[in-house]
Amino acid sequence: MRLTTTLATPVLALLFILAPARADLIGSHVTGTLYFPNLSTVFAGPVGPVVVGPGIEFPTLAFDGTVDISGSQIIWTATLAETYGSGVFNGFDLLFSGAPTITNVTVDAATTLSPVSFSFTGNDVKLNLAGLTAAAGQKTILDVQTSASAVPEPATGVMTLLVLAGFMAYRVRK
Repeated sequence: MRLTTTLATPVLALLFILAPARADLIGSHVTGTLYFPNLSTVFAGPVGPVVVGPGIEFPTLAFDGTVDISGSQIIWTATLAETYGSGVFNGFDLLFSGAPTITNVTVDAATTLSPVSFSFTGNDVKLNLAGLTAAAGQKTILDVQTSASAVPEPATGVMTLLVLAGFMAYRVRK
């Protein structure tokens, strides 16, 4: 029993140390701004920064929908039937901080309201709905890919394993 406890603690510690860090948007901060009729005219906001996590990040940034952000998706859900004004830009600008660098954004296959356009630069994502007509419940879903997070070097893992093995050998002899 004592040997099992002696071995389990360092092994669990090693697994925790070597586990790769998260590489998604959870825990980052995001500020949302609604623009219309162009990207020079703020219609609402900025709102935030709010922490990306459980729950809807922007339940009221616009009167007619919500913006929810998960670890790898941005989801705009229309809560009312609405036709969006047809300016050059009618939509959201979401600026992330404390997140891994966004490397790609694509429209998810489950999208029921295709955007006019979307773009990303660094950690800034824009979603344009200008001129679209949405029914309540329709969604625009953007899949977000981020850069890989740092993973411990193999040499660091080996050194940690050697130290733990030495510690275990010392405890077993004692």
